[in-house]
Amino acid sequence: SGIMTAYGSHVDRSEPTFLNSMVVACSNCAFSFVAGFAVFGALGHLAWLQDQEVSSLSYKSFGLVFGTWPVVLGTLPGGIHWIRLLFFTLFLLGVDSQFSMIEALITVFHDSVPLHDVNHMKMVAVMCTISWTLGLMYATDAGLFFLDVIDFYVNFVFILIGILETFGLGWVTGLENAVERLGKAPMFLFLFGNFGGIVVACGLWFGGFDGSTWAGFVGLIVVYVASLLAAIYVARRGQGPELSAKEALYELYLANLIDFRNKMRPVVGTVPMIWAVLMKHFIPQVLLVLFINLARSKNEAGESNLGHYGSYCAWPYQVLGILCMVVALLLMLVGAAAPGLYEPLYMETEYSEKGGDFDRRETGDDSVDGYEKDLDDEKEGGFGDEEEEEEGEAAEGEKEGGGLDDVVEA
Repeated sequence: SGIMTAYGSHVDRSEPTFLNSMVVACSNCAFSFVAGFAVFGALGHLAWLQDQEVSSLSYKSFGLVFGTWPVVLGTLPGGIHWIRLLFFTLFLLGVDSQFSMIEALITVFHDSVPLHDVNHMKMVAVMCTISWTLGLMYATDAGLFFLDVIDFYVNFVFILIGILETFGLGWVTGLENAVERLGKAPMFLFLFGNFGGIVVACGLWFGGFDGSTWAGFVGLIVVYVASLLAAIYVARRGQGPELSAKEALYELYLANLIDFRNKMRPVVGTVPMIWAVLMKHFIPQVLLVLFINLARSKNEAGESNLGHYGSYCAWPYQVLGILCMVVALLLMLVGAAAPGLYEPLYMETEYSEKGGDFDRRETGDDSVDGYEKDLDDEKEGGFGDEEEEEEGEAAEGEKEGGGLDDVVEA
């Protein structure tokens, strides 16, 4: 949803990225783990009250909280007051979440050319008004139905965004350099082995016939190994300098992300090797499996969830959910097919280092000359020497932390 990206844009550029990421991820998992005790403890107590098995309870999705907690709390002395306190807590959580959602949008709008100078309070007022208006339907008796359906369809968008982000960083970053060193054929053969194998495996896994689990893994391994061997063979017989199998493997597997990692380390600090491995060879592939699995999932009636999720009627539930998904996908497709349409929204920025702080400067037509003059003044004042020292430290970091021997040891 861009919330973490918006928050990240407000921190200092030299913040320890890996440490911050671990704090956010571990905190999120810890809260979810603790919440699981509350949810499933309530389910167990409810099953005990009704003298039946937990598996026979009909609660699911949002009903796990909104359906079980009020019933369980209602059995306590003064139960109605506990229920009121529960929904007051949920109200506060909603307000807290709204802070983050509004901040993500406001950050994007303020970083665009047309809205950069708009008063912050006015923009917040407009966004809150729009959000309040759109949220009125969730306050109706059918609010949970709308929330359930839209949440399902929006998942397609979020997973697809995750696939594109990790694919762009893991496979597109440094692609030109890789093609220059190895050629196009080896890179695209290896790319097909990674993602073509996943598609073949998913077709077998979700095909619905006996033995599909093992067949999927066999298909994945066969396609992956065949493509990898073909890529190595073509790379070693390419037009460039002849490479050993070890060098070809390094170029195919991690060279681009190791280069990117070494560029980041002088600025953001520690970036472990496992980050490069996961970003290229695990996360996008797993997200692709989740996307395919979600797309072919079925409801209780055996119908595809696409257009029939939760057995809700087509109008207005399914139509509204699909419309939210289609609009978001269209915005992404337009940006991919014609990125020039979004160019007027993009505000170029430059950063200059002064005592560890990074001053953001617009680089419009009126400010480029002045910015270049400031850079010249900074270099005359000794800033250029510091820059050379940083480049030297970055080069040492590449020698120490990035290279074939480092990868082999890992």
